[in-house]
Amino acid sequence: MMGVRYFRMALLACLLLSASCKKDGGTNYGLPQLGTCQAVGLPNGLHEEDGRYYAYTSSKGTSIKLDRRDDGRLTLTMTFMPFPDQYATVQLWGDEPTTGAKHVALFENLNGKLYKQRKGKSRTFIFPDGLKITLVADGPRASVTAISIYDGGMAHHLNITCNTVEYGGFNPAVAKGLDEQQPDGETSLFELTDAQVILYNAYTEDVPGKKINQRVDLGSLEKGKPTLVNDLYDDPELDFT
Repeated sequence: MMGVRYFRMALLACLLLSASCKKDGGTNYGLPQLGTCQAVGLPNGLHEEDGRYYAYTSSKGTSIKLDRRDDGRLTLTMTFMPFPDQYATVQLWGDEPTTGAKHVALFENLNGKLYKQRKGKSRTFIFPDGLKITLVADGPRASVTAISIYDGGMAHHLNITCNTVEYGGFNPAVAKGLDEQQPDGETSLFELTDAQVILYNAYTEDVPGKKINQRVDLGSLEKGKPTLVNDLYDDPELDFT
């Protein structure tokens, strides 16, 4: 009996040691370790176009194009179809002229119209089909260091600093865990009506799990009028918004 008891205790100790070593060996409770610049290649759904763009399209048609250049420019273009044969495109682009920081994506456009600058820390957009994209940064005029895409159980993580895809694949538990540990920052959603699509800020989350809810309308598009963009936000840093 004593031998069986000691065997069980030894087995338990080995299992605990193994689990501890696994966590220390590059995962966070089963989550991939990010920020290492270790490439995983291009996973399913994420691909390159023209040798320049990373591109991803959700199962319901929302598309993302990411143009990250070595000269410091970063342009993120996100497009979906709120009305039949009519597209809505949000684009983040532009350098930080005063500090020279790279890959800032400072300005925000709706169908080509500039409506504001990126605010606060990280920036997130959640589209009507559930596709979510988060830009990671330390501040409004700081470099974007990473971009994460969440599409149901699919997740992709791009390290912008070293231009590397560090994770990609379908695993609902991993996608949920990565999303929960990453603060969304300033977060925008889209309200769809019979006649309009309204882009608005819903909340800010600078600490994971601590959301400050406040609706702020940013811009809108009219059904049947693809060239008409209503600027609903008065950015104090831009005289013409």
